[in-house]
Amino acid sequence: MTPETLRARREAAGLSQSALGARLGMTRQHVNRLENAKSPITATLAILLEYIIPARETLERGKTLFSMLP
Repeated sequence: MTPETLRARREAAGLSQSALGARLGMTRQHVNRLENAKSPITATLAILLEYIIPARETLERGKTLFSMLP
């Protein structure tokens, strides 16, 4: 997930940086650093973000990350 995708998904979900940070257990400042490419989005964090703020296409199909697993 790119910083731009993270910001777009957060905004589409109607979440502030503070609200997303609370869901992730991190500060608003850290979310800001992720969105501005000052901190890396790790693979583990990308999976967690997919669960918390899935892509619009996933939501439109009525699927979640876990429903797509074998």
